[in-house]
Amino acid sequence: MGKEITLNGSKSIVNRLMIIHALCEYKEDLSVASNANDTLVLQRALKFRSEPIIDIEDAGTACRFMTAFLALYGDNNVLVGSRRMSERPIEPLVSALNNLGANISYVGKEGFLPLKFNNGYDKMSGGRVYLRADISSQFVSALIMVAPFFKNGLEMILEGDVVSRPYIDMTLKIMEQFGILYIANESVIKIPNQEYDLKPFIVEGDWSAASYFYSLLCLSPHLKEIKINGLHKDSIQGDIEIHKIMEHFGVQTLFTPSGIVIKKITDFSFPSSFLYDFTSCPDLAQTCMVLVAALNIPSTFTGLTTLRNKETDRLVAMKTELESLGAKIDISDSDFVLQKGIKKAKIAKGKIQTYKDHRIAMSFAPLMSTTPTLVIENPSVVSKSYPDFWRDFDSLNKQ
Repeated sequence: MGKEITLNGSKSIVNRLMIIHALCEYKEDLSVASNANDTLVLQRALKFRSEPIIDIEDAGTACRFMTAFLALYGDNNVLVGSRRMSERPIEPLVSALNNLGANISYVGKEGFLPLKFNNGYDKMSGGRVYLRADISSQFVSALIMVAPFFKNGLEMILEGDVVSRPYIDMTLKIMEQFGILYIANESVIKIPNQEYDLKPFIVEGDWSAASYFYSLLCLSPHLKEIKINGLHKDSIQGDIEIHKIMEHFGVQTLFTPSGIVIKKITDFSFPSSFLYDFTSCPDLAQTCMVLVAALNIPSTFTGLTTLRNKETDRLVAMKTELESLGAKIDISDSDFVLQKGIKKAKIAKGKIQTYKDHRIAMSFAPLMSTTPTLVIENPSVVSKSYPDFWRDFDSLNKQ
């Protein structure tokens, strides 16, 4: 008999809704849709946005989105964050906003938090701007959400190889549902001056979170199928790609009116090797790294540049932790190559450091279905995106 869970709403969607609602002074309680700590941090930042110091902690999405928001509504505020957040790049977004009429200055090191916001909406003229899109899609999303308020609108030229494009598309689709007109192609986004037409919005479940349960089903010796409520076939999330990726590892997805059912494919043979480009869905990469290492499938993952500037350097962290379990891995600036998988004897005595990174904890969790003695240190780090993860994981992993 299959088991069942219901996912919280996508924090990526909720965080975008919060910014748009705040821009329009629209009152709707979104806290029931996502209880991720990143969402709570953004909610607090918006609530206390008139305070002289606004602490964004380690929430990357909230940091980039608040930077664009305060470019409009800031009044001598200073945006600060955790030590790691102050090491993550923000210069491309700040430069773009300043070129469009904002007055943002660096309090400390050039190109990084803390940031000082010296004026607001009446100075934001807009117009044409060039923006690097090869570091973070959040720079683009942050800018386009505030673009309708620019007097001359926005014409944004994207420079470099665009990473995580589905997240940009998600932002545009949400804006479109609220009446915003735009023109977008591979390298240009145009948004005229206009007004949002806000209305209630149904938040779908989080496909990124679902990836860990796909991996759990694949590795578990006793699970045959899992029902996951809240996910939809017409999702605006790029990480819906996990259902296609997992077909390579013997898991099929059936869509239902209330969600999905994932099942093991009978008489399935695993591939002798695996190659995948994660440029559009980097948040799925760590799940798949652990999975191919557990299955001992030589694999090459490309398009991982953005993982270098997350909660930790995820490429280095994943190499370190998987090799502590006996794997052999090579990494470059944007590639991950698994030469040899992990060893069960080492998993049994293993301790996984999580580096304050929620996705490391959740990506290694499925190994506990075969080797429950594996220790994942600081398991509460999952609260950043999925506070109920261990409850849901344990309910599925119980025999």
